Amino acid sequence: MFYTELCSHEGCKESALSFSAYCAHHDPNIEHTQNVIIDYITEHSIIKDINGAYLRFNGCNFSQKQFYGCNFQKSLWKNTCLTNTLMRLCFFDFAQLDSCDFSLSNIQFSSFGGANIVNSSFEESELIHDNFNGIKTKGCTFNHSSFYNSHFIFSE
Repeated sequence: MFYTELCSHEGCKESALSFSAYCAHHDPNIEHTQNVIIDYITEHSIIKDINGAYLRFNGCNFSQKQFYGCNFQKSLWKNTCLTNTLMRLCFFDFAQLDSCDFSLSNIQFSSFGGANIVNSSFEESELIHDNFNGIKTKGCTFNHSSFYNSHFIFSE
């Protein structure tokens, strides 16, 4: 599971980001930490236990990656390619996904609860045992995808 060390800032109860002693709100060099995480994902085919909560991923190409136990809650994803990715137990709760391509992906046991997903594609994907409760979508495509045991309660 993703890194759960608490932020070093006095009184903060948020989890520290990967490769940092601080959460995204208190990291004194947040741009550097964000770039380290993006570079790590770009350079590795298997990504495990990354905490990238509250970070921004803009124009990234993460296609054909394998993500295991990663936390991207409340993060912002824009114009990012995630085609043909494999994801297991990843969290995108309350994330903002704008113009992202998850086509041909295999995403299982993951959560997008409360996410805002705009102009994004999940076409021809396996979305198995996933939580999409409370998501808001606009201009998204899910054609030819499997949603076995996934939930969309209170979704738009």
